[in-house]
Amino acid sequence: MKEYYTDELHLSNKAGRRGSYSGLTVEANDNEDYVVLFDTVNNLIQIALQEYEKEIQDCRSPAVIIEKYNKMSEDERNNFHVKVVESIVKEEKSKSNSTSKTADYTLSFSGSAADTSAEKEAASIMRGDEDKSIKSTIERDPYLIPPSFLNEDERHILRKYGRWCRYLGGAGCYMYIHILTKEVVSIRPEEYEDELVNVTGEETGPNTVLTDKSNGLNTITITTLPSEIDRIISETKKTPFLLDGTKEGAVRTYYSYKAVLEDISMLLVPFAKSGIKRSDVEERCRMSLVKAMKTGVIFALYLGSASIEHIDCKKKFCKKDVFPLDTFTNAGARLLEPKGNPRYHSIYREEDLEHGQAIVRDGFRVVVISTLEPKDYLEKLQDCIPLGYMHPVYVID
Repeated sequence: MKEYYTDELHLSNKAGRRGSYSGLTVEANDNEDYVVLFDTVNNLIQIALQEYEKEIQDCRSPAVIIEKYNKMSEDERNNFHVKVVESIVKEEKSKSNSTSKTADYTLSFSGSAADTSAEKEAASIMRGDEDKSIKSTIERDPYLIPPSFLNEDERHILRKYGRWCRYLGGAGCYMYIHILTKEVVSIRPEEYEDELVNVTGEETGPNTVLTDKSNGLNTITITTLPSEIDRIISETKKTPFLLDGTKEGAVRTYYSYKAVLEDISMLLVPFAKSGIKRSDVEERCRMSLVKAMKTGVIFALYLGSASIEHIDCKKKFCKKDVFPLDTFTNAGARLLEPKGNPRYHSIYREEDLEHGQAIVRDGFRVVVISTLEPKDYLEKLQDCIPLGYMHPVYVID
């Protein structure tokens, strides 16, 4: 195979199949592999030529997008960035307004409405009914339609030429969108650089104050909660501390079904009014903790909006033979140490034993849930629970 470049581009062998488009010539022999590759190049060239006269937001070929982006002036790029961010903010607000509040809890179990829509779209394609899928793409704002990638390499290349922009999402948290690939993430990308122009998608003025509800914490969605819990525990060896920012308390709802959840938020109400003794709450926590350990599931401690004013786990609430402070360390794994005489033995009672043994099954872990605002939790809880052994994240719908 010989390659050479003159006024035209030639990919040639001895013979055979040939095509020429606006000065671009490609040749391939009759070998089946070459014919397939030729057809692929042929299609790419056709698409690129068709898109070359279009505006950048209407292009889907990564090569054409890079070419057009590189030719933009600084002002043109800034205007393009603003258009993309304004479009994503508008789309998120539209989705937020159309979401039924009564369906919020389903995000924890069966996925969001967007997930269901995507599944239906995929099913229609498998049935050969592509028109609906194409229509849903066409109806989307052109500034948000992602390019057509043949492989991940093209995506990585496109990332290098574009940039990430930050905007205030529908849940009041900062999100990040890549200007060219259209990827949206909640965690600040390493390549992100502070904008020199306003591309937040929000109206600004002399009295405008943009706030980030997450207060700089990593933000996750309720639909990604299970996988994020696994990641946090495996990577940080800390206990997930979940600040529930969902509209309907979806984190608590999720763990009431998927874990052994113990709610101690009733301690917000003084004993004189509630009639609930602190010792009774402590015993309930012990029983729930033992149940989670024996069944091999997550133990979720729900604090609600409780703070040091209501609960002092470090000095009063936690006792070694009832509800140990070690429960908050390494997602509860510290209770299983040391091997010869693990700490959890002291919380098992005679009725908890199986054939005389204190059993802990695989799958046991601990998470803590609070409804405090991210900007407030540190001040209100640092003297209450061992936050140094915990990994805080902000959970949104």
